[in-house]
Amino acid sequence: GGFEPIVLRAWFCVRRGRAYALTLAIALLLCVAGVVLATRLLGASLMFWLDAGMSFALFGVLIVVLFGAWLLTEAVWPVYLRLASGRLDIFRYPLIGRGRPKVSTFDLRRVGLCAHLGVWSVAIEPARPFEGEGPPEMGRSSTWPYNKIRLPEHRPETLSLGLLPRRREFVCRLFQAARTDEPTPPLPEFELTG
Repeated sequence: GGFEPIVLRAWFCVRRGRAYALTLAIALLLCVAGVVLATRLLGASLMFWLDAGMSFALFGVLIVVLFGAWLLTEAVWPVYLRLASGRLDIFRYPLIGRGRPKVSTFDLRRVGLCAHLGVWSVAIEPARPFEGEGPPEMGRSSTWPYNKIRLPEHRPETLSLGLLPRRREFVCRLFQAARTDEPTPPLPEFELTG
């Protein structure tokens, strides 16, 4: 039977770049500025809370600020996962989803998949050139000479699926897509659906 391609919005799922970290820092500063402004407007009631021994509420406010900044950053740098038979595409869109996305395509029949269902993490290892070839050599770290790391061309792509709404279904479909004999359907290169 047919393996229909599925598209999911990947919240908090993939590794990001420097621009994402900068946007997160700006969003965090904006959220902190909003809390400071709110405390200036509600100054008397906030001091009453702190004097009444409710300083633990301050930690709750900090958690809400951190999560709000992270959610705002995820909203302006959207990422989508498209899964079809034998293929996984990761669409990393630029700021506010405008423009052409950076697409990472994985041929699921050639790459190695490793799922850790306790933390809902999936590692996609790069394809090895020869059948039966062992794991790649480890290289030296530039920061500490005794630390061994994977070389950049052999580093796996990691998906953290813990906050994905249909994560169990997605992991099952991911392994079905890797094992299916159906041909990969023709899919547009820079669009989510055809």
